[in-house]
This record gives sequence, structure tokens and C-alpha cells, in this order.
Amino acid sequence: MQRIRIFLAALCLTVPTLGLCSVSGLYIAHYSDGVAMLQIIETPDHHISGNLRMVAVKKEGELVRTSYTIVGAVDGQNISMKLQSGSPITAVATANGIRVVGLGGSASLFQPGDLDEFERQVAALQSVSKAALDQKAEQGQRAKFMTDVNDATASMTRLLASSDKLTQALASTQARLRNITKQMAEYLRKAHSLAGNTNSKAEDARAGYIQKVGEGPYATASLQFEFQNLRTQFDEKQTSTFNRTTVLEKACKQVNGVSACKKFSEILPSYRARYATMEQSLTGWSTVYQQEKLEQDRIAKEADAMQ
Repeated sequence: MQRIRIFLAALCLTVPTLGLCSVSGLYIAHYSDGVAMLQIIETPDHHISGNLRMVAVKKEGELVRTSYTIVGAVDGQNISMKLQSGSPITAVATANGIRVVGLGGSASLFQPGDLDEFERQVAALQSVSKAALDQKAEQGQRAKFMTDVNDATASMTRLLASSDKLTQALASTQARLRNITKQMAEYLRKAHSLAGNTNSKAEDARAGYIQKVGEGPYATASLQFEFQNLRTQFDEKQTSTFNRTTVLEKACKQVNGVSACKKFSEILPSYRARYATMEQSLTGWSTVYQQEKLEQDRIAKEADAMQ
């Protein structure tokens, strides 16, 4: 029955003047990246109307569907049509179907078909699209993973290269902090040594020592601010990297032959050890600060009582 239908359609298209049938029907065109369905209804006065549906897979995998309403007329084997957008289309009825010119500038052969065939082709295109999009997503995830690994490796390398400088900066500020406390204690001792001396010069000197004691906390506050800058810089540059290393390490173990992961894994043990050392140094500075601050507050309070 299907063969008879196609034969009659081909005969009608080839010799439309026989009057056996009209060009009314459903036609399908196949492309390397899509499929199109042309549905036509011809009236007794040879005017036509219908619709054109096109489904294609773009290069990046996106499935694109378009649909147009068409109107036109039949003159023998020649068919003139116009899309709803106003774009003209010319077509010729042949033994194999309808050859359409005007869709993208090239000729397309629409052969007699049915809706089921069109839907099967669309389903196949959907599968192609999904596979392409899945592959694209996988590639995107892999690219992001590589970027994350490379960024983490670069961050770890920077810490290994700069940790000595940070350690020296912490040691320097810690030594200066302890020295402020010693100076305050010495000024307090000198102020006590002049207590009870009514000589004007002695009183001026004692007042000067007490003033020097009062300057100590300001110098300490400046050092504490300096330390906070070091702490903030370390946290901003390294804390997020350190927190990501566990996830990246696990992911790298699940892939093979990735050079970025190899470099990452090689320096990870050294980085973790150095990070732990730096954390201890930063925490140690805070502990020393609290101890020195308590002693400085005691000295300052005692000096205030002497005024």
C-alpha cells in the first residue's frame, strides 16, 4: 500500500495535468545535520497553503526547530511559494518529489513521506544533539578541572617560594613587639628611680619617662596592624587553595596521564607541610601578642599611677 501511494504521488508530481491528484501531501527532505517536513494542501483552483517544519543540529550540538506557514500556487510542474516572513521559494515537481530552491540558497529534494518518518528523524537528531551537548559539557568540566588544578599548583608554588620571606616578616614584627615591652619596662624603671626627687630636672625627666611608657601601646597597635595585613594576605592567597587541595587530590587520583595532576601531586606534600608551619607561625604571633599586650597594659597602668 505504501509503494502504491508513493507511485501515485510520483506520477501526480511528474504529470500534474493528468488530474489524477494534486500536489497535496506531506514531503520530507533529509540533510546531513537535519530534516525538514513540507505539508501542502492544494485547492481546486491550484492555490496552495501549508507549513514547513525544520529541525537541525547546530555545530555546537544545539537542536534548533523552526516552523513557517506557506502560501502559493501551482502552475503545471512549477510551484511558487512564499513563507510567512515574505521570503519567496520556487519549486518544481519531479518524479522523485518536489525540488525546492530558496531554503538557504541551495536546492532541497522533498520526497513523499509521512509524519511517523519525520518524528523518527527528529528523535534521531535529538539523540545526536544530546550526545554532542553531553560531550561539550564534559569537555567544559574537564577544562575547568584543569584550570583549577593549574591555579592551585601556581598558588602552592608561590607559597613555597615566598614562605621564607613571610616567616622573616613575622619574626621581625615579633622581635619588635617584645622590644617595645622591654623599652616600656626600662622607662618605668627609670621613672621609679627618680621618684621622690624634687629637683625640677629630675621631675621633668621622670615625666618624660612616663610619657615614653605611654607611647609603647601606640607602637604595638601599629605592629598589630602590620601583622593583620600579613594574616589577611596569607588567608586571601592560601586558605582557599589549601581547602581545595583535598578535593583536587581525590579528583586527580581518578584520572590517568594528566600532566597537570602529576605536577600538582608532586608538590602537594611539601605545600601542606609548609602551610602547617606558616599557620603555626601566625598563631604563635597572636599568642605572643596577647602575652606582650598584657604586660604592656600592666606597665602602662603602673606608670599612670605615678603621675
